[in-house]
Amino acid sequence: MSLRKYITTCPLDCFDCCSLVVTVDDRGEVIDIEGNKEHPITRGFICSKGRKHLERVHHPSRLKYPMVKINGDWKRISWDEALDNIAGKISAYTSKYGSKSIGLYSYAGSSGLLKNIEDLFFDYLGSTTKIYGSICWGAGAAAQRLDFGKSLGNSPEDTVNSKTIIIWGRNPVETNIHLLPYLKAARERGASLILVDPLRTATAEICDCHIRIKPEGDAALACAVTKYVLEKDIYDKDFAENCSLGFPELKSYFTAISMEELSSLCGVDIKDIVMLAEKLTIEKPTAVFIGYGMQRYPYGGAAVRCIDMLAALTGNVGIAGGGANYSNVTGDYLDMNPFNVNQEGSRMINRAMFGKTVKTLNEPPLKLLFISRSNPVLQLPNTNEVIEAMEKIEYKVCLEHFLTDTAEMADIVLPATYFLEEEDAAVPGMWSHYIGNMEKSLDSYYEARPEYEIYTELAERLNLKEFPRLSGQEWLELMLKPLINKGLKLEELKEKGYAKNPAAKAVPWKKRSFDTGSGKFEIISVSELKECLKGIGIEQKEKYRLMTVHNRKSMHSQHMLDAGAVLPTVYLHHEDALAEEIKAGDIIRLYNRNGSIEVYADISGSGVRGILFMNEGWWLKNGGSVNRLTSDGISDIGNQGIMNHCFCDMEKVRVN
Repeated sequence: MSLRKYITTCPLDCFDCCSLVVTVDDRGEVIDIEGNKEHPITRGFICSKGRKHLERVHHPSRLKYPMVKINGDWKRISWDEALDNIAGKISAYTSKYGSKSIGLYSYAGSSGLLKNIEDLFFDYLGSTTKIYGSICWGAGAAAQRLDFGKSLGNSPEDTVNSKTIIIWGRNPVETNIHLLPYLKAARERGASLILVDPLRTATAEICDCHIRIKPEGDAALACAVTKYVLEKDIYDKDFAENCSLGFPELKSYFTAISMEELSSLCGVDIKDIVMLAEKLTIEKPTAVFIGYGMQRYPYGGAAVRCIDMLAALTGNVGIAGGGANYSNVTGDYLDMNPFNVNQEGSRMINRAMFGKTVKTLNEPPLKLLFISRSNPVLQLPNTNEVIEAMEKIEYKVCLEHFLTDTAEMADIVLPATYFLEEEDAAVPGMWSHYIGNMEKSLDSYYEARPEYEIYTELAERLNLKEFPRLSGQEWLELMLKPLINKGLKLEELKEKGYAKNPAAKAVPWKKRSFDTGSGKFEIISVSELKECLKGIGIEQKEKYRLMTVHNRKSMHSQHMLDAGAVLPTVYLHHEDALAEEIKAGDIIRLYNRNGSIEVYADISGSGVRGILFMNEGWWLKNGGSVNRLTSDGISDIGNQGIMNHCFCDMEKVRVN
């Protein structure tokens, strides 16, 4: 048997952007997927989600042909029938209601650059309906743009230069595994690791200290540490006085607020606040790795801005081994609109408010919706309202690999190629500084097609003469042109399967000059601080706070396909279980004004009184995801959903 090896890049919405070596046999089937040993970050190992590509690409439930729903049943049709049908619907709705009656819902289910051609297709259609905002990282990214001008982090390799590493609301053991070798190397050189997190995650086991903060208490803790640093006169005076904007007002405010009040708001003892302050000022350089969960709250942007402020005023920004490391967004060095299509005039719907908005949308109503790279029925807040909104849309087109809960609600489904069946490139924006090539390793699965081909054929049928008819490679060269101009060599990218991003800097802000309007680090205003701290700990009607964490075995809902018809598990404190007369294994109902779900009770862990937590991503066959309980709402900045701001009550349904 002859074997061929290809180098590609994992497209999952993940920090690591792993380089993969794919082995294909002479039947054209993948027999192995492993980490690329030559890649500086991947280093030959990958997570279970990466290994699952092996079973997903040839999965028997994968969509093989275009299908249309007739009287509730799926019927196979040809590509010509499918595309003619869709083009006819677009023309009819546009003629009767205008182009805003046509919409696109797309998100981050796959990170390939060519996937973004769908946005351009809708721009060529005219002023349509599009989705903006985030259910992932929007508030934190907006916070860093306000503070620094851009959201940039120190390189992964620089982590070994740290003497103290604070992992703030992040769980790299389960969500960023390639950070672990750098943490280990830093520890071997004497660095201390501190975890700040409301939950005792797997990452706590590799840290020297776990500071258990109250949920939503991140801004208060950062303010408390900053107050101590200012009072003890151990802050970076040169940075504060010459490189920042708003410092005198901040210093005056912290004189007036008490340490006891801040300690109470964040739930952290003053001795631990002092310890953090000393680590940031004495045992530095200190790197702060900021997670995304903390900014999925009403004041999530302010929380990240306070942590940025703390890192900056202690002199840990712009130095090796430091950084307020949230993300590494270099997307502005890509050209996602190479033909300068007019992108103004579209009607914009906030992602986190999708259900509520679409239900009441008029002039015109949303009549046709394309859905790709996403499973909004499960992943958007307030599932029940999203389902009602979807039912109101007359015609839904879903580009997918599987019949997800969202695809099941569509009127027509189109089988999209898997990343192993197409050429593409990935430019990561969260942590890794390496661009990944996606080499085509397989022929298309049955009749699956790449998205850019689907949109090109639709453009032909709709007589969109200006829509470019380009190959995938031609599109990629146009999109990557700004990076090519900065030194990216496409030949190297294709040959090695990866290349260093020339726009990424090992240590950003080294000269203490920032990309803000003032050229300085712009400190969060006192008025925003007051509003944020006032909003912490407001009493809720429901008895319990419900927190959701990412499943180490699944990227959101993607890998829950084969979970079977089992219920999710919720973890609760043994005293809460005793008060509610709940025992391990009992089936309980979590409920609030948005809906309810049934779950198994687990009281074996080290929970926190009054806090329930569970994995997100469960399908409707499992009773639905946690988003049956989450509320639609938007953070202070960044148009970020606030799914972690969730409260519920519980009751026992039956003994297991």
